[in-house]
Amino acid sequence: MWKKIRLMAAGAEGAVRGLIVAFVVCGLMAVFPTVLVSLTTRGTVDLDTFVPRPVVAPSQNTTISIEGSAADRRVVRRALDELVWPVRSPKPRIVITPAQQMPTNAAGTYAFPDNVIRISEDVMRDPVGEGLPHILAHEIGHQLDAQYLDEPGRAEFMTLRGHDSLMWTGDGAAWGDIPMEDFAEVFAVLDAPSSPVGIQTNGGRIESRKQMAAFIRRYEKRAVRTVTPPRELSLLPFVKALSQDYMTQPDALLVALGVFILCTVLGAGHAAHAEMLRIRRRERARSRSQVQAG
Repeated sequence: MWKKIRLMAAGAEGAVRGLIVAFVVCGLMAVFPTVLVSLTTRGTVDLDTFVPRPVVAPSQNTTISIEGSAADRRVVRRALDELVWPVRSPKPRIVITPAQQMPTNAAGTYAFPDNVIRISEDVMRDPVGEGLPHILAHEIGHQLDAQYLDEPGRAEFMTLRGHDSLMWTGDGAAWGDIPMEDFAEVFAVLDAPSSPVGIQTNGGRIESRKQMAAFIRRYEKRAVRTVTPPRELSLLPFVKALSQDYMTQPDALLVALGVFILCTVLGAGHAAHAEMLRIRRRERARSRSQVQAG
């Protein structure tokens, strides 16, 4: 009876050791992709450091679709090149639209999530797109708001501009008092400084220009860059893809469970076998002692 108890105790102790080993193994399996990506990143060489990209206009190095006549497209691209912050959203569409198809008195609109900026034909004609950079920047401001500005950011902007008592969408307020429109106007003034058009909302001029520019730049940097990706000389892209595939396998939990079961069984079996060998050695030693004593 005591042999069974000792074997069971040894097996339980071995199973615990097996579980500890399983935890360590699963932990190593979990961090392996991250460590591999980190090590690979250290060996990455940015080719742009040695071979700079050719300098091109912002309107040319972003995937912007402009719908309109050839003359209108040229005017729009010229206006885009005047912006401080190029359009970074994936494949935005800028559509030159007849004035009768636009909302009343609207020079431009932005549609989310379609990611379409519509510009009235009247803006293109009067006088030949002079106010177009400001209008484009205004709609890009709405784009930035819809895609990247979060609630804390909106609250921060409203505090900076004194809109504390209003909802972001204005809640029925006049256009000039709507915080959302004021944000787009502030963005437009900072994004298109060469435009003769000033802030059209009732918030007035920007009191702290540097602070506001830093605030907008913080969110503008979140936007996805649509210029060509970094040119890297390394195994990093391959390792990232491999790691992502490794970490998203649907049977990862089954693998971990298998590791736990295997380590537990092997640990218990090894400990029980070792204890059995010790018991047999003791029994043989006891038998020899009894023979010698006899």
